[in-house]
Amino acid sequence: MTLPELDDSVRPVFVDFMTRVARFDELANMGNQLLSSFQQELGKFRRSPLQKESKVILGIIEANRNERLSAYLEAGCRLGHIDKVNISKLHVCQEALQEYMDKAKALIREFDCLMDDVIAIMQKAIENLSHFLDTISMDNLIVSAAGTDKVGTRCSMHHGLEVSDYFVMMRVVYNMYKLDYIMQENIVSSLSLRTSEEELESYCLMWDLRPYINDNIMQRCWRWSSK
Repeated sequence: MTLPELDDSVRPVFVDFMTRVARFDELANMGNQLLSSFQQELGKFRRSPLQKESKVILGIIEANRNERLSAYLEAGCRLGHIDKVNISKLHVCQEALQEYMDKAKALIREFDCLMDDVIAIMQKAIENLSHFLDTISMDNLIVSAAGTDKVGTRCSMHHGLEVSDYFVMMRVVYNMYKLDYIMQENIVSSLSLRTSEEELESYCLMWDLRPYINDNIMQRCWRWSSK
């Protein structure tokens, strides 16, 4: 494999990597919706009881002292069948979020495999470069330095990027998305009926914000993958 061929071989891996990044982003949006649904259902489950200090509410209670209303008040202003529905929906949300985490984890593993592919390509490039330097004379090196070595020029200018450029960018993106995944995993594992409203609000904000993802770097990656 020649140096230009090595340069050609790494680009499809990079494009494949970015395709999986796009899938992860789609999944993250779905996860964000599921987390918001959990927040809403937990809010319903924790709905405030009747404000008996309100004169209007007190008037309604006094005017409707029937068995149904009395049972409702004795139960702490809660309806059992509604609570069961809320708990069931919360359970569904948690299960869906766990399924999301399984899919996200699978994508992280695929990132790992693609990183291994690029490392193998880089190792091959180093071997070829070493062999190339061992087989040419000093005179040829001088000619190459003067700019007449077309193979070397083609390798460095192909797509305006080299094998190492793709590798470094993939490594940076991989680290960002691995941290994003870990953040989401920590959020999902901490969810319960005891999770406070303030915590949930912060979780939703962080999931939506995705603080570990650098937009400028991602825009550059998408430009590279579309060349």
